[in-house]
Amino acid sequence: MVMPQGGQARDTQEANAYLLAAAPHLYKVCQKLHALLQNSLIVTHEGIRINDSDLRQSLLEALMRAGGYRRDEDPS
Repeated sequence: MVMPQGGQARDTQEANAYLLAAAPHLYKVCQKLHALLQNSLIVTHEGIRINDSDLRQSLLEALMRAGGYRRDEDPS
């Protein structure tokens, strides 16, 4: 992997390089998690249903950005 040259500190460059290297795996994991959440209902051992719509929306937003479909401002 080629390390970028510039004003960034060496540890930041290294962290960015590791993140870029892990990106394809992270993307696949997010896709699997999104599919699981779309077809499931989270219920605790006590029978309490958990509203995970915010989590599903955040995950979908991250996938859309990673796929190049969203380039607008940060929603958080």
